[in-house]
Amino acid sequence: MKLFALRTKVLPLVLGLLSLSWVTFLFQAVRAQTAGPRTPDVFYTVCTDTTWTQVPSGKPAVLTASGPEPGSIYDLAGARPIWGDNGTPFATAALLKRFTLPMDAQIAAATARFVADDGATVLVNGLEIGRYDAASWPPPTTADVPYLVPGDNVIRADAFNRPGAAWFEFCVDIIYRAGSGHQMYLPSVIDRVATSTPAATATRTATATTRPTATPTVSPTGTSKPTATPTRTAAPTATTTPTRTLKPTRTPTPTRTPKPTATVTPTYTPKPTATVTTTPAPSDWRPVGPGSAGGGGISNNGGASQSVTLATGPNNHLYVAWSDTSSGDAEIYLRQWDGSDWSELGGSASGGGISDNSGASQWPSVAVAPDGQPWVAWHDSSGGDDEIYVRRWTGTAWEPVGSGAASGGGISNNNGGSAFVALEIAANGQAYATWMDSSSGNSEVYVRRWNGSVWEPLAGSASGGGISNTPTRSGRPSLALDDNLPTVAWAETDTVGEIYVRRFNGSAWVELGEHSASNGGISNTPGLSQYATIGYAAGGKPYVAWYDVTPGQLEIYVATLESGQWVAAGNGAASGGGISNTAGKSKEPSLAVRGNVPYVAWEEGDSSADEIYIRRLAGDKWVEVGSGSAEGGGISNNAGNSQFPALAFDGAGRLYVAWADNSSGDYEVYVLMNPGP
Repeated sequence: MKLFALRTKVLPLVLGLLSLSWVTFLFQAVRAQTAGPRTPDVFYTVCTDTTWTQVPSGKPAVLTASGPEPGSIYDLAGARPIWGDNGTPFATAALLKRFTLPMDAQIAAATARFVADDGATVLVNGLEIGRYDAASWPPPTTADVPYLVPGDNVIRADAFNRPGAAWFEFCVDIIYRAGSGHQMYLPSVIDRVATSTPAATATRTATATTRPTATPTVSPTGTSKPTATPTRTAAPTATTTPTRTLKPTRTPTPTRTPKPTATVTPTYTPKPTATVTTTPAPSDWRPVGPGSAGGGGISNNGGASQSVTLATGPNNHLYVAWSDTSSGDAEIYLRQWDGSDWSELGGSASGGGISDNSGASQWPSVAVAPDGQPWVAWHDSSGGDDEIYVRRWTGTAWEPVGSGAASGGGISNNNGGSAFVALEIAANGQAYATWMDSSSGNSEVYVRRWNGSVWEPLAGSASGGGISNTPTRSGRPSLALDDNLPTVAWAETDTVGEIYVRRFNGSAWVELGEHSASNGGISNTPGLSQYATIGYAAGGKPYVAWYDVTPGQLEIYVATLESGQWVAAGNGAASGGGISNTAGKSKEPSLAVRGNVPYVAWEEGDSSADEIYIRRLAGDKWVEVGSGSAEGGGISNNAGNSQFPALAFDGAGRLYVAWADNSSGDYEVYVLMNPGP
């Protein structure tokens, strides 16, 4: 009886489970038929070919006859060697590729690899991902690409050559998921030395191939310099402070791993874009002389006028310097505004300009000495690799600041790439120059001081690990002076990228506030923090601005030091949308301080064009500097791309902003002024 009862209870349960299994099977079968076949995994690579275009002409890239020679530079299988129309020695080429990802794409990963003869800087959607220099035949540069987005994307290569062959090869490998299935763009086989002409096709479907992992090793070949190599001093060691709780991904490594770093960085010239409808320009901003912010601007020539910098002197004169290709190669130009006219100083904005040499002279920094005369520093490839050069105006001529300061090895004078210099001059007449240097095998931040007779290092600041002294890449330093002593901010590319700061206290390079050059630095965000710019308020309070990718897109962040701690400079200034808080890409900030008030200008980009925006701190809020200065067309408000702003105040409180602008068809230098911000 009990057995019968048990069977009568179990049997319905078993039948119910069988019925449920059968229904589930039918549902899956119907779903498989109606959903269609799953998108197969496809191994697909898009590389350099003639679908790339030249900037700014828009003409197809030139497929070069030469490429990697057997036994020399590594070749990228599937990539075609391309260049622009001008393949003469010391020429440059700006090459562009546009491509589109599905709007529902979920991008999982992206990797780019590239080589060139002689070198290239590559940007994706306006942001640099890496560089290559063929001086020592290193393996291809490999770089993660975190800036891709669903929809339209743009790859840009600024390439250069020395005497000899001129070509560039590139492949981007993307993994994304879209729709019911997923499509994969996977790495091609490229880690091999060239043995034949590259494959004829640049778009292919292939099976996966396991490739060996290349370990980059750099052995720079030195070029003899006419000046003696400065004495090396042991690199400074950062003072250890108690560890704070930070991102769990940060894992310091004690071993320095040399990485190939490009030694020449061609001028960044983004594409001309379509006309954009903008709001009227703020009425508080006005031209500095007729035509200074339209047409040919203050440069007004047939070359690319870019990398703008400016400074004012005790006489309230304004000096604007830039890199210019109108004479054939990149030279350093400068114009002076004396309150009524723009003028050259000894041929400083024509022909060979201030630099006047056979190399690529780029990314200048201008400062004004206590006597009112301008000094200009820049990086220059005339000596074979990039070195830092400095000249000053005497009233009659542009002279090197020290023996050999504008030739050969310049003031850097080493076997690495020395680039992106920042220059400041103290009230006591001493000058400081800081730059990014790869002579140790890894990009570090170096500093030298002009003491009136020589450019001297400060406690190991120009050799070995320099003032950064980290196992990861340290780049693009910014410099400010307080009490005649330097403070340097830079981007430290550790696990994700942070902003670090150190100051010289008269005998050593020390952190400015807790963990300013260790752990998370002053940014301490989970996203990429780049392109620092620093300034001091009248009371000695520092401010640092940078762009940050923490909120999922590029925004401008600003921090300041209070009671030994780095905190947001204003409500929400270093989190979320920061001080920009826009739907576009906010990048390349420039900071200036008037009294105790910081001002920040930046480049604001959307799908149409880039404009120049600016805000200032008022209490704990960042407000516009004139109605409309940080919305719509900003203060630039034109149909072209307005990029890399630079800020400076004069003694009368007038605020000047200069930038590079391609509204006229090529890049020119534009300048605006606000008489009472």
